[in-house]
This record gives sequence, C-alpha cells and structure tokens, in this order.
Amino acid sequence: KDPELSIRHARTAISLYQDVHGRDWNLRLHETHTDLAAALLLRGDVSGAETALADVWTVTRDLRRENLYRRLRRVRGLLADARMRRIPPARSLRERIDDYLTPPWTQPSGQHT
Repeated sequence: KDPELSIRHARTAISLYQDVHGRDWNLRLHETHTDLAAALLLRGDVSGAETALADVWTVTRDLRRENLYRRLRRVRGLLADARMRRIPPARSLRERIDDYLTPPWTQPSGQHT
C-alpha cells in the first residue's frame, strides 16, 4: 500500500469531516486521524503519528466504538514491528495505545479514561 496516497486521502477526509457537525461525524474524524497515524507509521513517521492521534485520546470511553478500537489495534500492530520496537517514541506510543485499549474493569482504580 502506498503510504503517501493514504496520507493524502486521510488528510482530505479530515478536512471534510472537520466541516461537518454531529456525534457520528466526530467519531469518523477520530477514526480518520487513526488511519492517518497508520499511514504515517508506514512511512516511518512516529512523531507525525503521535500528532495525528492527539485528538483521539480525548474521546471518552462512553463514545468509543469498535471501528476506533480496530483502527488503533492496526496502529499498534505497526508499532510492534521489529524496526519500530527499537525506537523509544514508538514504544511509548504503543504503550499509550495499550492503555487506551485496556477495558476499564482491568485498570487500577483512578486510571479510567
């Protein structure tokens, strides 16, 4: 898959979604930010992926949906690649995704997101 084409498509979709209001569109915007993060990782851009995911972390647990989780698991899989495991910021991002994906009933009290 061509990361540059994926990046362009994700950025176009983000700009379109930002013009639309409503809960469902807002969730799609966050999902598309996750797609952008995956495409940036395919290019090796960990910093760009971190930036793309910044707004995703703000989605409260009650608004998260399976599509968002599935996309984040894909990003996590890219970060688990042997090449990425040696990059400290990639490890940190992978850990942040792990925390985000952890069901609330398995987190210590006071760490719910």
